[in-house]
Amino acid sequence: EFSMTDITLMAHLTDAIDDGARFIIIGDVHQLPSVGPGAVLRDLIDSGTIPVVRLTEVFRQAAGSRIITNAHRVNRGHTPEKPQGESDFYWVERQDAERAAATGAGPERAQATAIQIVTEKLSKRGISTRDCMVISPQKNGEAGVHAMNARLQEIINPAAPCLTLGKAPKQRVFRVGDPVMQLKNDYERAVWNGDIGSIISVDTERTSMVVSIDGVEVLYEKKHFDNVTLAYACSGHKMQGG
Repeated sequence: EFSMTDITLMAHLTDAIDDGARFIIIGDVHQLPSVGPGAVLRDLIDSGTIPVVRLTEVFRQAAGSRIITNAHRVNRGHTPEKPQGESDFYWVERQDAERAAATGAGPERAQATAIQIVTEKLSKRGISTRDCMVISPQKNGEAGVHAMNARLQEIINPAAPCLTLGKAPKQRVFRVGDPVMQLKNDYERAVWNGDIGSIISVDTERTSMVVSIDGVEVLYEKKHFDNVTLAYACSGHKMQGG
């Protein structure tokens, strides 16, 4: 994640390195930039004063993956190519509720389309809804992370034993079988920001639940619930690099 390094951190880092040391930076300028001032990685590469090696061979997907092709097009400032026939990439354009109503674009909405793809279209191709995640650019709104998580839980896992926290409108419900994500590093329990698991049991009397993360059972008690959320949907920011 060296793309997130700002000039202040870089100054401290270079001050701490001994003279004559070899300094190797590994990063991706297409990942998130720093929150603080400066675009250190990009500017170092653009300066032309340091040797740069670019990794161009893709190992995660097959060479013919339309996901890879279109990711490269986006990085070059081009729009994605719409697929012809079977593909691992599809472009389905939808407007939000307000614009659709104003322009008479019809009843289709981004939320409804995403749910249909996850629960119907992908399942017809042999992809379980349990293996799907909706990625949204925002947390709020009808197609945002919070609303998508609530709707997908209601549709995919409506009847499992549940643990209910708080009161409406901020009420949270966790059901056995729900996918959940850890939101903060917890060194005491060895669970990390971004870890995803599945709820395997809930205890309403103790206000606790057990989550299986990579085959390890992790106990979540009342003090831990601020750092866990449903993972039927997630923000692009949280999933970048995943």
